[in-house]
Amino acid sequence: MDKYPVVFVVDDDPTARESVTAVLATHGMAVGPYASAEEFLQSFDRTRDGCLIVDVRMAEARRSSVLKKMQAGSLAELVRMDMELHDHQNGHP
Repeated sequence: MDKYPVVFVVDDDPTARESVTAVLATHGMAVGPYASAEEFLQSFDRTRDGCLIVDVRMAEARRSSVLKKMQAGSLAELVRMDMELHDHQNGHP
């Protein structure tokens, strides 16, 4: 088992995913970025401690697969945080 926990970032928006990953890595955190819930679920190593950050605006079908796995207990050991990023500079809410 690796010594340090990982912050798993699941976001289908590449700009948001890369931004969050860069900020966390700048603060010395180990980060595992994923473009989809499916990608995360296929490669998730249950022996790794960590935290899961999921984009609340990601397509519901993709997001719900992660949440269902968490509720079923297969990801129960992870702390989950939901995030929503806004691009105020380009007029997006």
